[in-house]
Amino acid sequence: MSRLPDEICRTDRTEHYRDFKHNNAKSKFATHLLENQHSIGKINDIMEILHITKNGRAMDTIERNHIYKETKNGTQTNDKNTVNPNRIYETIMQGEANRMRLRNRTNSGQT
Repeated sequence: MSRLPDEICRTDRTEHYRDFKHNNAKSKFATHLLENQHSIGKINDIMEILHITKNGRAMDTIERNHIYKETKNGTQTNDKNTVNPNRIYETIMQGEANRMRLRNRTNSGQT
């Protein structure tokens, strides 16, 4: 896994950290951390790279799909009203769920 430099999102991270430290509900990210008893720290320690791609349409699509999936799962911390129903993303999510079920059945010895 690649490491991200600490300079990335320094301003946002500083604001989130301040809100987290002072139990301030201004930052939805800090509120999520507090409500779910997550820790806060260096970006390399608390974040995970999900995809590596160049800027552009592919990155935008991957990001939108991830936000859509997290919103449907109830784990998205941003404004839920920014996500509209999307049949393509629904199809992708159903395919992922089917693959997981098949993988679990195969791993447990069921056929």
